[in-house]
Amino acid sequence: MEDTISQQIDYDMLIENVYNTVKLQINNDDFCTSDIIEIIPFLISVIESIKNLNGLDKKTVCMLVLRRIVNRTSNEDDEKRATLLKFVNENASKMIDIIVFAANGKMFLKKASNFSKRVFDCMLCC
Repeated sequence: MEDTISQQIDYDMLIENVYNTVKLQINNDDFCTSDIIEIIPFLISVIESIKNLNGLDKKTVCMLVLRRIVNRTSNEDDEKRATLLKFVNENASKMIDIIVFAANGKMFLKKASNFSKRVFDCMLCC
């Protein structure tokens, strides 16, 4: 039981440390969805430097840090916070996957664009 508690404390400290690193990049004046989009690549690069976490744990840390950022930067307006949290919950996970796939060379955009061109060409001939 003590191991579980110490692991949770370590995990919480890790999240707070990553948050403190990333918050330096945040514009607190008018934090919005575009700020979330802009900080995700930086957040990923910070988390990628952590070697003792697997990919799923890194993504979880990323999501928790994003939620912490939203909760701590938009504390005056509950409606705005709810909107930003909804954006994070619905979109950030997919955005993280896309950025990681692209960084690892797993996205072949040229092939995808050729496929869409063939579909469009096929539609024109009908």
